[in-house]
Amino acid sequence: MRQIRIIFIIIIIGILIWLFILDFVPGEKLEINYNFCERESMITELSPGNRLWPIKKINNNCSQDIAASPVYFDTRAPQYFDSAKVEIKYKNLNNQEFKLGPQIIKDEWMWQLQDVIEIDKVGEWQIGKAEFSLNNIYQNSNVMRWLISAPTIEENKTIIAISKIKIIFYKQPVNFSNFLEQIKSYLRKTVR
Repeated sequence: MRQIRIIFIIIIIGILIWLFILDFVPGEKLEINYNFCERESMITELSPGNRLWPIKKINNNCSQDIAASPVYFDTRAPQYFDSAKVEIKYKNLNNQEFKLGPQIIKDEWMWQLQDVIEIDKVGEWQIGKAEFSLNNIYQNSNVMRWLISAPTIEENKTIIAISKIKIIFYKQPVNFSNFLEQIKSYLRKTVR
């Protein structure tokens, strides 16, 4: 009976360590992908719904049209990160102004918006990117709010379609000298 209890305790401790490592991000980056076909636990769907067309699926490729600006999404970032790179697959056939960025101060209308720079084209889909320093961004909760801005789409009666959002968060990897600081940082964000 005692051996079963010890094995049970070891299994529970192993599961807790495994869950901690999944959430803790001991490496130097965290990558979040959202392709609009499947829900992703680390990123929310775009909102508010009255500015968006429903998600559509064509040939196993899902996308959503932005009909009015701005729209938002949230990411779950379990630690503090130094920078982020966003890659976005979109259709902006009329070359409307198109920016995105994180909220600087929680519950304030302050954003670090960057132009989405086209880096590639696949058929009629464009691949764009924007890079951000997160040093001055509010990160005291697990949720980071992002804004997508296309202010001229309503007046020009056009849309921007989005098919994929990929965000890569970067930080210093865990090592012997910063291990305790990163654990404290993680616990501060997790407890809030």
